[in-house]
Amino acid sequence: MKPEAIESLRPGPPKSVPPGNEAPLAPPLPQTIQEGPSHLDRESHWPNGDVVPVPRAHIRWYYFILIVTAVSCFFLGWSINRREFPQPKSQAKPVPGNEPVLVSGHIRYGRANGLPLPDAGAVIIALPADVALERRIPIEGLRPWDHDSAVAQVNRERLAEFGAAWVRAADDGSYGLVLPRPGQYWILVISNNLARSKAAFELANRGIPELDFRQLSLYFERPADLIASQAYRWSLETISSTGLTLNHDFQTDAELGIPELP
Repeated sequence: MKPEAIESLRPGPPKSVPPGNEAPLAPPLPQTIQEGPSHLDRESHWPNGDVVPVPRAHIRWYYFILIVTAVSCFFLGWSINRREFPQPKSQAKPVPGNEPVLVSGHIRYGRANGLPLPDAGAVIIALPADVALERRIPIEGLRPWDHDSAVAQVNRERLAEFGAAWVRAADDGSYGLVLPRPGQYWILVISNNLARSKAAFELANRGIPELDFRQLSLYFERPADLIASQAYRWSLETISSTGLTLNHDFQTDAELGIPELP
């Protein structure tokens, strides 16, 4: 390269600027103020750092979902409880005419012209008229003078098995028999304190009329020993759904058809 070209490339001295033509200086950049928290600092807007902003529309949905969940859980629990514990069905009403009925009254004894006394210990037996027994009932434990025993209990239970009932009169002569249903019943009353006459006792079947003896034989073994020498009453009674009041006074010779107590 030529020396002249090299010289042209070298920087020359700075040109002088005439007074009054200087370029204005650029203003200095503002310095960032470091004192105090920045306006972008999160805690300047949210004093509690654990709070998360949620749009108001989302909050409405949260409440709606909460209510729907609570209602669904309530109905779910109610349906499970109803399935596990069903409502009890109404019990069928008993058929009219099949309810138990009560036969009650007083048994007394005495002479026709005397004041009747309570026949304490008298025996009252009710037997359904429409029942035919294959095996007759033993008489042990059914008579007024029999004591309570295991055999007596068995024979009384056998009576109850086919709808009959047995009871002993109380000290005042009162009694009460509960029968399973209304209907026609043979009622046998055996006095504990009054015996029949000796003449009647010496007759056939111990003075028991033939018709009574045959009817008693349908239910009991040895009906003559069941009654023995005691006064008795044997009658067919119709017992309605309201029960029956049956009173009787035993008199001398145990005549049947004696008027009942008022």
